[in-house]
Amino acid sequence: MSMKQKFLIPAVALASAVAAPAAMATDTAGKLGLGMSKVIDEDTVALAGRYWASESAGLQGTVYYSSEDYQTTVNNIVSDVEVTQWAVGLKGLFAPIVRENSKFLMSLEVGYNEAELDVERAGNSKTDGWFVFPAIGAEFMLNGLPELGLNFEVGYRYEDSDDLNVQTDGVKGSVGAVYYF
Repeated sequence: MSMKQKFLIPAVALASAVAAPAAMATDTAGKLGLGMSKVIDEDTVALAGRYWASESAGLQGTVYYSSEDYQTTVNNIVSDVEVTQWAVGLKGLFAPIVRENSKFLMSLEVGYNEAELDVERAGNSKTDGWFVFPAIGAEFMLNGLPELGLNFEVGYRYEDSDDLNVQTDGVKGSVGAVYYF
């Protein structure tokens, strides 16, 4: 974990604690929002479009991207490795608890992902597959900026790679912001 990532989680928690008392009621029903989020402990960023059909039900479309470079050693030979991944997902949002200044969120996201692995001296390989990501989280608005929704979520992400027959899973979290028009 890099030094920046170690400070990201406490900074977001502090900002949330300070901003929560200053939050205000905001009507998001019928509004479209655009935003960005960061997956915690990964180099993955996401661009999202969120639409609330009512105060408690909405949809979100998301595009994820990550790129990582590192070195690996096999049989005492050091090779440079570059991994590039992207994914698209559709998320159903449900807010069973809607308060004056926040929403408790439950979501289920499904999507398609693709990865390319470029290993020096070994060549390229590509794979694609699908993922499912049930999660819980919250969104709240700031006083003076009722169009800005700050959010976080934590869930269990399962990914399956069709070409390599590889499955990965684990707990993932993200923090983000959405601006509602």
